[in-house]
Amino acid sequence: MHRIRRHLTYANVAASLALVIAVAGGTTAIATKSTAPKNSVTSKSIRPFNVTSRDLSRLIQVFGTASFNDPQPPDGAATGNVAVATCPSGSRLVTGGGFVDSSAAHIVGSSPGAQSWSVNAAGDGTNQATITAIAWCLSKKAEKPGRGEG
Repeated sequence: MHRIRRHLTYANVAASLALVIAVAGGTTAIATKSTAPKNSVTSKSIRPFNVTSRDLSRLIQVFGTASFNDPQPPDGAATGNVAVATCPSGSRLVTGGGFVDSSAAHIVGSSPGAQSWSVNAAGDGTNQATITAIAWCLSKKAEKPGRGEG
C-alpha cells in the first residue's frame, strides 16, 4: 500500500480522472440519438428496398471537354484551359469531377457552379491535351438507362 501512495500524485490522479471523463463523455455522445438536419438522409433512414433503380435512373452524367496545346519541350510557361459540364435545364447538379488525358498536364482546380461543374487543367510541354469535366445531375423525371451528353 505504501508503494501505491508513493506514486499517487496530484498529476496522476488528475490525468486518470480526465481519462475517465473523456471516455464516459465520448460514449455518452455516441449513445445519444442525434437528429439529422431537415431534408437530409442518414444511413439509418435507408431501409432495404427503399432506394430502387428507378430512383437512381434520375441521375444523368453530363460531359464537357476542352483542349489546349503547349509545344514540347517544357519552357517554364504552362498553358491551360477550362472544361465545363452543364446540367440540362430542369435538372440539379449533385456532384462532379474530371480528368486530363496527358501525363504532362495536371488539374489546377475542380469546382461546382450554379448548374455546372468546371475543371481547370494546365501543363508545360504537353503538346495536345484534352480536359474532360463530368457533372452528375438529378433530373425531375426518370431518364432512359444510359448517359446523357451535354
